[in-house]
Amino acid sequence: MNFISLKAILLVQIIFFLGSSNPLSAQRFTIPDLVVGENDSFVDVPVYIDWPDSSVSMQLSILWDSAYLKFDTITFSPTLLEAGSTLYNVIRERQLRVLMTPSLGGINIIQAEKDSLAFFITFRIIKELPGGTEIWFNPNFPNVTTTYSLNETDAVVTSGSVTYPGRSVSSQNARVKASGVRVFPNPASYRIWVTGLPFGEISPPVQLYDQLGRVFWSGELLNGEMRLPDSIPNGFYWLSIHAGRQSIVKPIMVRR
Repeated sequence: MNFISLKAILLVQIIFFLGSSNPLSAQRFTIPDLVVGENDSFVDVPVYIDWPDSSVSMQLSILWDSAYLKFDTITFSPTLLEAGSTLYNVIRERQLRVLMTPSLGGINIIQAEKDSLAFFITFRIIKELPGGTEIWFNPNFPNVTTTYSLNETDAVVTSGSVTYPGRSVSSQNARVKASGVRVFPNPASYRIWVTGLPFGEISPPVQLYDQLGRVFWSGELLNGEMRLPDSIPNGFYWLSIHAGRQSIVKPIMVRR
């Protein structure tokens, strides 16, 4: 092997190493703004991820005002449960720390599409929200992910809020949690009806998300009615109904 070919091989190896040790894009975590009904006692706060396929672990810290919200439960999505071991700890009733590490016996790359669901945090509303309350990522904690090549990367985070209709405290898109909205029949076979929508739109667009948080199907409600195409298999889904800057998310079961 001559010097030129060896030099070329070494150059390729260096380029490969640099490319594998520096992610092409930052890992993102987002907490959306939420709007709750004034009689609601609980609120489910989703945390979304927008992850390159190179990530294998992560750690996050999320804060809230304990005068208004009390931690109840956390529900991890299959996206994280299938990728590794998930742990969490609640500190002084106002901070949640979440850790995901590779499972014993191997390293699984996290397979997540844009705006996939990472987990839900369920809070009990213990005091009326005066003008809304924020839920934010702890700026004094290393919110990071680790790539397959074991390089640590700071996550890009976007915090959210919880408030009542018409009192939004942030400029993000709002997700309405309205207890008066009903989806029936549920489980459903080929058609569903939705009642109690606070929107004025007659035919709002809708999307079905699967259990991994991926958009499975898109369509629209026609006067509160929607046909479920034959291509949608049996299973559990999240139905997201959109109207302007607001949306309602309801669970549905398809059973045929």
